Amino acid sequence: HAIPFLTDMGIDPIMAAGMFAMVLIVGLPLRLFSGFLSDRVQGDHLRFLLGGAYLMMAGGFALFLLNQTIPMIYAWFIIYGIGNGIWVGVGRPLRARYFGRKAVGSITGISMMIMTPVGIAAPIYFGWMYDTTGSYITAFTMTMGLLAFAGVIISLARPPRPPAEVTDIR
Repeated sequence: HAIPFLTDMGIDPIMAAGMFAMVLIVGLPLRLFSGFLSDRVQGDHLRFLLGGAYLMMAGGFALFLLNQTIPMIYAWFIIYGIGNGIWVGVGRPLRARYFGRKAVGSITGISMMIMTPVGIAAPIYFGWMYDTTGSYITAFTMTMGLLAFAGVIISLARPPRPPAEVTDIR
C-alpha cells in the first residue's frame, strides 16, 4: 500500500514508485554487509543486531507519524530500508546460531507457516483500514508498534541451551 498511500498525498505514481524503491536501494548493500557482519559477531550478540533492525524499521515509521511531511517520507523509507537490509542479513544466521545449522530448514519452514498468512492478511487489513477510516495512519501506527515490540522481544531472546545429547534430526 506504499504507492497508493503516496499517490493519495498527491505524489505522481512514477515518483511514488521511485521513492519507495529507496527501501531496496538502501537495504540491498546492507543485506550483504549484515550477512558479513553476522559471521563475525559473537553468537549471543546477534540478537541485538536483529532487534536493532526491527527497532530501526519502527523508528522509520515513528519519524513519519510524528511529522507527516514529504521529507519525513524520505527519512522513513531510508531508515526502514536500513533496518530491513540488516534484518535480511541477520535473520537466518541467528536461527542457525540458536538452533544449529541442521535445523535451519525446519525452523525456516515453521516460521514461514506463521509469516505467510500474516503476509497475506496484512495488505487486506491495510486496505480495510483505509476503506474504513480514509487513512493508512492507524495501520502504520499498529505496524510501528508491532515492529518495536518485536525488536524488544528479539533483543531479550537469549540463545537456547545446547541439548545434553546431540541427536540426528533426520
